[in-house]
Amino acid sequence: MCCNSSVNGLLRWLFVWSSGIHGSSPSNALQALLLKALYFVLVMVMMGAFFAVLVAGIAFHQPAAPHDSLPPGFIILFPVIWLGMMGWWVFMLIVAIVYGIKAGRGEWAEYPVLGPLARRILRIGPGGESLS
Repeated sequence: MCCNSSVNGLLRWLFVWSSGIHGSSPSNALQALLLKALYFVLVMVMMGAFFAVLVAGIAFHQPAAPHDSLPPGFIILFPVIWLGMMGWWVFMLIVAIVYGIKAGRGEWAEYPVLGPLARRILRIGPGGESLS
């Protein structure tokens, strides 16, 4: 991780300013960035799975089926992926609002899974005290 205090300070500044939470702690900003990164990875994995099923469905499409019909994998998987992505987006919106309000009040707020990871990256203890 960050051994040098100047690098650690630079990373804190980068996380705070890039997330738009200027009056908040670096931990809140890093948690928001980690949530967005998790969403990005999830979307990329889901889209890769969708395209793999689509290509496999086209490759193994039954010749007896009409040529203008969609592969069954597309018909089944598209709504599932779309609902999953929209559900995760609503979850992210709610989490951002709830924890943004807490951070705006000056309360210590930690995302359930990403909070301890952000504290470990920034080398801070529970409640925001420095471990250095």
